[in-house]
Amino acid sequence: MFGVSSFQFIVNPLIAYVLCPLSMAMVVIAATRIGLSGAGSIRISENIKE
Repeated sequence: MFGVSSFQFIVNPLIAYVLCPLSMAMVVIAATRIGLSGAGSIRISENIKE
């Protein structure tokens, strides 16, 4: 037979419940700020074609 008959995950609660969500939130905030940084320079009236 091939493969593993049993295995056990060892989870660090600090990393799983604090550091991972915090790092994901920081990445989302950074990406949002980068994406919206040029939004103030867009003039809607110039971009609307009638």
